[in-house]
Amino acid sequence: MFQSRIRIDGVVLSSLLSECVNGTSDQEGFLLGSKVITTKQVIDDHSDVCIEQLESFIVIHGYHFLSPYLPRPYDASGNVLPNELMNQINCLRNEEDILGYFRYRSGTAVTPSVREDLLASSLSRSIKDFACFAILTESKKPLVYGNSFGFWEIDPSQQPYSKPQRLPVDIVNRSNPNQLEYQTFLSSASHIVHGTPSMQDAIRNSLGSNGLLNQYNLLYNSALNDMKNAAHELEAKEVELASLRYELNMYREQ
Repeated sequence: MFQSRIRIDGVVLSSLLSECVNGTSDQEGFLLGSKVITTKQVIDDHSDVCIEQLESFIVIHGYHFLSPYLPRPYDASGNVLPNELMNQINCLRNEEDILGYFRYRSGTAVTPSVREDLLASSLSRSIKDFACFAILTESKKPLVYGNSFGFWEIDPSQQPYSKPQRLPVDIVNRSNPNQLEYQTFLSSASHIVHGTPSMQDAIRNSLGSNGLLNQYNLLYNSALNDMKNAAHELEAKEVELASLRYELNMYREQ
């Protein structure tokens, strides 16, 4: 079994850490994303044979804090409470986005406690496609300020007896990559399109197809008339400017 890697956008990670640090209490919630398995062909200097390698990525594209108005979805021992968990999940737009769980603890070590190990194991058996558990913390050393974090892979097939393995993290920044890296590109956007009506749909529904076409023609003709009027005004200004230059030259010759 090959080890997975966490892949998260730098904007998402910094936003999550910022909200946790500025919160009134320690925060926790769900990690949203998808799990992607890619196949890569590799060739070395000692052989001409291509070897296929499988790579597993846990792509995180967002997060969702637990509702402060609902009970925690687990008890003091770390066991999931099904009803409370479902109430928290119902606050999400789509529960299929849930990929993991995170906890923020200020000024503590980046290591899951025994209760958090049990919580991760219980969540993996309660949530479909649950894959990782994250610990976030704020460093409070003298004259040093920063954030630390760690992600652990949760495999439901090996729970609750196996120890979660810490995963390497790839932080993807939105820069212009090398053109040769297009083959390894993985989108950090959600693969689920939510049914939220857009402004364009609202306009189309209110005007209808013919009304929308008439509005477009009206807007086009209005813009065209404005351009014509601006052109005529520019021509008139140029004629006036030429007249002023002629008068100025006549004044200088006198």
